[in-house]
Amino acid sequence: MTGFTVNDNGDGTDFTPGNGICETATGNGICTLRAAAVEANNLAGDDTISFAPGVTLITLTSGAEIPITTNIAVNGPGANVLTVDGGAGNNRIFFISGSTVRVSGMTLQNGNGVGAGTNFKGSAIYITGGAVTLDRLLVQNNSGASSGIPDADGTVHITGGTNHVISNSTFTNNTARDGGGILAFNSGTIQVFNTTVSGNTANGGGVPLGGGILVANSTMTIRSSTVTGNSATGGSGFGGGGIYAQAATISIGNTIVSGNTSAVQPEIDSAFASVTTSAGFNLIGDSAGDAADSTIAIAYLPSDILDTPAGLGPLANNGGTTPTRALLGGSPALDKGNSFGNTTDQRGLLRPFDLAAITNAAGGDGADIGAFEAQSVPTAARVSISGKVIVGKGSGLRNAAVVLTDEQGNSRTVRTGTFGYFSFDEVEAGQTYIIAVQSKSYQFAPQVVSVQENVTDLDFYALAEGSSAK
Repeated sequence: MTGFTVNDNGDGTDFTPGNGICETATGNGICTLRAAAVEANNLAGDDTISFAPGVTLITLTSGAEIPITTNIAVNGPGANVLTVDGGAGNNRIFFISGSTVRVSGMTLQNGNGVGAGTNFKGSAIYITGGAVTLDRLLVQNNSGASSGIPDADGTVHITGGTNHVISNSTFTNNTARDGGGILAFNSGTIQVFNTTVSGNTANGGGVPLGGGILVANSTMTIRSSTVTGNSATGGSGFGGGGIYAQAATISIGNTIVSGNTSAVQPEIDSAFASVTTSAGFNLIGDSAGDAADSTIAIAYLPSDILDTPAGLGPLANNGGTTPTRALLGGSPALDKGNSFGNTTDQRGLLRPFDLAAITNAAGGDGADIGAFEAQSVPTAARVSISGKVIVGKGSGLRNAAVVLTDEQGNSRTVRTGTFGYFSFDEVEAGQTYIIAVQSKSYQFAPQVVSVQENVTDLDFYALAEGSSAK
């Protein structure tokens, strides 16, 4: 086994591939990530790449991806320490082909899968064949094409091979035609565990599918993960804001799939002869009917929690090297899960951590559902709700009463200011509220809001004058 240590933040390639020395010019001792990968590709046997202290931001400047075509472990120091940036141009970050590969401990950002040179596949990583493990990665701010090419895109695109693993990682703020976070196509088996897929978008032309994850002609097992805040939008039809299965087999256990959006099937859509099964202890859907809203019905188990807000905090640094969505106080996911043999959560903290004050689910072991395991009883986060009461041609209505009512029927009232604005502070997150406007002169439709973080621009528009409303 040959080991290389990256000691430079640059993007120069190896000067003499295959001579066993990683350097960008004869005798200069500069070993970049690209040079280390090229040198390893030209050597027999397995290889490792590590990083010297001080290597923290590598920006690709050559306009080309970094190829990996040999058995190799690329061991970064942590996603909070090392970032690999795709740089300018239409190039993804890694191309991995037909090998046993492990990439861990880094942030991958600003990859671009728009351009014929990328085949429109995988703006951060394109995997063809082999057996690839992605561990402790933060994959963020990558963008793909709205190309209309079938089975294109995916921020991480896996085609072929088998025994792939994605673990202890976060995918966020990525966009693609399909599979905003992860796309698996003809890929054998893929395991996803202790992973957060949050805030990704499938927005291409045609029929964009799978805002968070798309699985096609593959078998995927998902355990102890959180899939939330993803969306499938645009095109002529769209579904599976969280997960979309197409002629696939998916097993989901101890996982949150909630708070995702699309015109139909916002959480999970299992279609085209797919088989999506529950291994139990999931939390699915946060609005009435979401959990059952799949083209092919999913047989949920008694331990699954359906059509219930998950009670998640915003994506944040909650410990560990990758951001997570913490469980808030009162979350129904607390202690209602099963660890399925995992001994840590995404952050590397103990799982299960059984909270004595909360009753476990029948058949469970006190683990929390999702990628985050609370290590103590969390207190409810406090957030704010604000907006404007509007009449006529956009004028604000002053001195209107705005009433907020919680799930227990408790209410409080504020009045709008001179320009129609209102604000509620110290609102307990993780609950659903009804907000209504009371006015003698105008009528307003009440709004129902599930609150996980600050809510702004919650505006009310007058329907009719109160005296003439029917």
